[in-house]
Parts: sequence; C-alpha cells; structure tokens
Amino acid sequence: YGVLNKFFEIEKNSEQVKPYENINIYFDDKNLKYYNEKKEGVSIRNKIRLRFSRNIGDNEYSRKQIEIKKRRGFDATKDIYKIEKFENNIISNLNNFLFEKHQLLIKNPLFPVSGVRYTRTSLFSKIIPGVRITFDTSVKCFNDFYNIDKQNLFFYILPPRNCLLELKISRSFPIF
Repeated sequence: YGVLNKFFEIEKNSEQVKPYENINIYFDDKNLKYYNEKKEGVSIRNKIRLRFSRNIGDNEYSRKQIEIKKRRGFDATKDIYKIEKFENNIISNLNNFLFEKHQLLIKNPLFPVSGVRYTRTSLFSKIIPGVRITFDTSVKCFNDFYNIDKQNLFFYILPPRNCLLELKISRSFPIF
C-alpha cells in the first residue's frame, strides 16, 4: 500500500487494507455467443456472471448476485440482480431465476461455462472521484460450479506470485 496511500484510501468501513475473495461463474448459451462476441471484438456485447464475495476467513458470502455487464463501444454498464437465498438450482436454471425473481427474459438458455476465483484488495482514489485500483492475486479457474467451497481441483490462471492490477473508472477517464 505504501506510496499509494497518498492518493488512495482503503475500502470504506475498514481500518486496514482488507482483501476479500471473489468467485465468478460465467454463463453463455450453447453457441458461446458472449464468448465469441468478445473474441471477435464486437462493439456491442454482454457478459453474464454469478458473483459471490466474502472477506478472507469468512464462511458466509456478503455478496450474492447476478451481474450483466453491457458494453457499447467504450461505455460499459452493469445491471445487478441480488440473490437473497442461494440454491444450486440457480446455476442450473439461471433463465428461470432471472424471469421469476427479476422479470428479466433472456431468450437463449444459459449454462455455466467457466469459473474464476481470486483474492482482491481494492483502493479508492482520494483525489479523483470514481477511480479505484484493484489488485487480484491467487487467480484460479474451476469447473465444478455446484461445489464452489468444497472443490479441490482448480488451476492458476496467473502464476501465484503475479498480481493483476486494474484501474476502474466509474465516470469518465481523467484527462491525464
């Protein structure tokens, strides 16, 4: 954290830099529509994922939600659909859950295709509103979507000593 503390602050409601775990399960249709749109660089595309988050060491997830990220050129938005009580049938029938609980209709049946789990530390800018830096470590993929807490088989996407750093901007890019 060192020199960054002049420009960034730790997550709100915390006295120290506190990492948390994110677990994402990505969904697609049988033709891998979302994956192919991303791979081909389609300007208008979506991405659907189930996201769980919890503080490191906690057993309970503090966040359970479905996220639909929509990209239009350089602009991106994220629609969030909360999950009050998680059950595995959400994974096997995401379309029905979205329709029954949130009145959202997705025409093509969705299936879990990829899982990623990682540890994240997040810092917020003290000087530029809406700017955040995230540091992701222990980035692993998995394919047992129904036993995310009990799985023994996962693979590092990045070598364990590496860190994925992202600059996240919720408004417009600063001029610099």
